[in-house]
Amino acid sequence: MDTASAQDLDDGFVVEPKKNGWLVSVYIACPGLIVKKGMIEYEAAEALAETIYYGRILKSPMFPRDIVANHISLLPDESRKTLKVQVMVDKNGHSHLNDLLVVDAKSILKLSFWQVCDNKAFPKSIQHWLIQSLECSRALYCKRRSESSGLNDNRADRSLRRMKASARGQLVVHEIMTVTNKLLTNYCEENKLPILLWHKSIQGNNCYVSPEYKGGKATFTSPIWRFSDFINNNVLLSHLGEDVFIEAHTKERCTLLTDNLMKRKREVRQIYVDLIAEKLLSGRKVTAKQLVSLFKHSDNGHYLGSAINYLFTRRKLLLSVQLWVELITSTLSKKLTQEQIQILCRKLRFNKALTLQIFNHLKSLNVVEEKGQSKEQKLEEVMYLFKQATEVKILSP
Repeated sequence: MDTASAQDLDDGFVVEPKKNGWLVSVYIACPGLIVKKGMIEYEAAEALAETIYYGRILKSPMFPRDIVANHISLLPDESRKTLKVQVMVDKNGHSHLNDLLVVDAKSILKLSFWQVCDNKAFPKSIQHWLIQSLECSRALYCKRRSESSGLNDNRADRSLRRMKASARGQLVVHEIMTVTNKLLTNYCEENKLPILLWHKSIQGNNCYVSPEYKGGKATFTSPIWRFSDFINNNVLLSHLGEDVFIEAHTKERCTLLTDNLMKRKREVRQIYVDLIAEKLLSGRKVTAKQLVSLFKHSDNGHYLGSAINYLFTRRKLLLSVQLWVELITSTLSKKLTQEQIQILCRKLRFNKALTLQIFNHLKSLNVVEEKGQSKEQKLEEVMYLFKQATEVKILSP
């Protein structure tokens, strides 16, 4: 399951119903069996650190596309060497690792996310498999939300029903891959395998750390996408007797990989911002998400001025919560004219549903706190923050 145009397929899975739950077999691509240490492609992947996607505008791959398409990606009807991870999941969402081995496998079907729910066009056997996938992911989701947020099954079910079909399909993949990564991390820790971990730095960036680091996370299921997953995939392959190269993750090596990743993200982000600006200046359509990226990452006055003018000629963009959060939390609002500020204030004042969504998003970013305020107090707080960002003379709410 992936987006409709995706060709870099890292993983696939089968969900089989059992008496007390499901047997989930996850098949992970093994680029380490094709791309070996010493090859130009290996050194390039280490320097690139990650495949970076920016919507449909830009994709900068970690491995060459021809190698991925012809030898690695789990495309339908193509036989590939894979790492097979079998996981038992019970009806309450509890899981344990059942088996781990290297097998030849062939994908039988590639689905877009929305097709998981809208599956009536498929044969009965495929519909049955998709229903089992949805039920298994529901059990995993309810357990995870119960542990992280204290949600009971009824509330979790309500949130599932509100999801669009594409989001529900993404959730199936997310839940299965999350539990797979967690169980494989535990397996590596028990067997003292030298996997590469990552954690969030104070600045919010991913930093690679060695296995001794407490609180780090490891991922395995995206070896075409992330170099860390590629390395961890190789560690498991070596443990299972395959001829792949692994090396120690010293502090210096982890720092080098982190620096490579940060440098690459900066470079690709700048290319992406320039592409958005080119679209904007040539009169083509730009989305709210693309404007947010330009506002966040560009300091070019000409670009920003054009983007602000575009925003006020496309009033529907003013319904984007992300865009409002950027206006409130950055210095961008100081570039607005008084007339533009008045338009935005009226939008906040009269679109109460939008303003409450902005409040909730700001709460998730720890910009505001939930203190049992009434709706009107939340509206006033968002208005206060916006006026503060634009340096309009204001009274405390």
